[in-house]
Amino acid sequence: MQTTTPITILEKDNNRRGDLFGRLMADLFVALGYEQPHMNVHKSGRELDLDANHRLEPKRAIGECKATADLIGGDDLNKFVGALDAEHSDDKIPVTGYFISLTGFKETALEQEKQRRRTKIVLLDGVKVIEELVRGRILVSTHRATEVAGRCCASLNHLVLDPACELLAHERGWIWVVYYTEGKVRTDFVLVHSDGTPLSRPLVEDVVHADRTCGGSLHKLSCRNPPPLIGSDDDPRVKEALAAYQQYLANECGYIQLDGLPADSDVGSRRLRLENLFVPLHLDLTTQGQQEKQEEKETRQAVGEVLSKHPRLALLAAPGGGKSTLLKRLAVAYADPERRGQIRAGI
Repeated sequence: MQTTTPITILEKDNNRRGDLFGRLMADLFVALGYEQPHMNVHKSGRELDLDANHRLEPKRAIGECKATADLIGGDDLNKFVGALDAEHSDDKIPVTGYFISLTGFKETALEQEKQRRRTKIVLLDGVKVIEELVRGRILVSTHRATEVAGRCCASLNHLVLDPACELLAHERGWIWVVYYTEGKVRTDFVLVHSDGTPLSRPLVEDVVHADRTCGGSLHKLSCRNPPPLIGSDDDPRVKEALAAYQQYLANECGYIQLDGLPADSDVGSRRLRLENLFVPLHLDLTTQGQQEKQEEKETRQAVGEVLSKHPRLALLAAPGGGKSTLLKRLAVAYADPERRGQIRAGI
């Protein structure tokens, strides 16, 4: 195996690239024994990329994350030390600073840190990041990844394992790329998730697309990840599973029983179809950021109209206001188009 393993962040936009890198670096702090860090903490005159408390010991960790193409110099380290000194004065709990740079540090910066007497910080490059992730069981080792990939290529005797693996930072997490060669040229690859399982083909397509957007070459190679166990939507097993699930939704959500409501014993014991009793609801919609002008901005709209514009809703109502019944109606309506049309208004 090679001594260094490149880490590639599959995000082209600089802002989203930094956010993705920071979220994945939170795994590193968990591996080091800290709780899930707070991200992008804004304080007076400074911003902290990561801030975490240790799970067992009374100490904190402050992290600075850089995914630049250039090596980090002494100026960047001095700025971080200044922010770290302010954290020491704010809290009596000991604070450890971690400066993470995937590309590494300039020799002058490394020598500067060796000579620093106060406020020493821990420098981590890409190699050390991988070592800590593996040691903390957040990421399987390259040996384990190549073993898993080898099973996917067991029938392809003409392929030769390329000792140079690559680690991808994707929105789905850490992903190993194990390459194979033929005639000293890379021809095939296998994607292995951080937990040691090969990715399914649909997930591979997402990763390959992100890699191509960032200028990668995976799309030029052959993927050897195993195909899905279940075939296309025309597979009889898929149709059977969907039919069984639709029947389950119809049984669980398609009926209402009047338990606890004033009714005679005969009606109270019967299960009534949801469409026979359901009254289409309207919502008083208040969008985020308009709380101060709530009375002016609230608008009464049908539930179906609101859902067509806003994929995420928080329903607030008093007990008995119809929240659970509305969810049942949504489940039935989306599972059965015929029942969806039995109520004209709303959903």
